[in-house]
Amino acid sequence: MYYSATKALEQRTLESLRLEVAKHREATDRFLLERTRGLNLPALTQQGALKRVFRSLQDVVPCFVDLGIINGQGRHLAYEGPYQLLSKNYKDAKWFKAVMEHGFYISDVFSGFRKVPPP
Repeated sequence: MYYSATKALEQRTLESLRLEVAKHREATDRFLLERTRGLNLPALTQQGALKRVFRSLQDVVPCFVDLGIINGQGRHLAYEGPYQLLSKNYKDAKWFKAVMEHGFYISDVFSGFRKVPPP
């Protein structure tokens, strides 16, 4: 009886978490889609433009830590956030190669140049 109750509770909790994550993913995707429509890449690389977009993102989805625009050679064109990433090159990163090949990449959490979260 205890085992069955525990399993049922675990399944309900996991399903609730899955639904919550799906809702957040949909809201984030919708927000980003709305914000990217009409965005002009050269305009975002101008001083202060990316900062305004980043703050707007944080207002709606406060979990964003930073935001960068990376060119096809893996270099930042613009960056807003607490890390010193403007000089970093991502050309050899697995995620960057996948984005260049497929247009997107969904990753697990990894430290990268930020070293957050710690390995």
